[in-house]
Amino acid sequence: MEEQESELFEKQAKGITKEERIEKKRKDILDSVATGNMQSFRDRVAFILNHFYEARNSDVDLVWSYWNTFEKDKFDGDFITKDTLKNLVVLQLWC
Repeated sequence: MEEQESELFEKQAKGITKEERIEKKRKDILDSVATGNMQSFRDRVAFILNHFYEARNSDVDLVWSYWNTFEKDKFDGDFITKDTLKNLVVLQLWC
């Protein structure tokens, strides 16, 4: 009962439900990917997940695809030095 009251209060306070907020975020992400306007990290990850099937089931493939797509200036796909690795998006940031 308390949880329902809390959710009702939240809806009244913000004007939308949690489900409506999630749906809005989902739509915003899809719109960003569809238009190619990928300004945020979240939008770029959504792009990778949408275009690279193998990245959906593997963190390593996700990071590799992200680096190859969005950080080509730092990553050539062959050799990574310690200094280069420090400048790339790190897997821990995804969690």
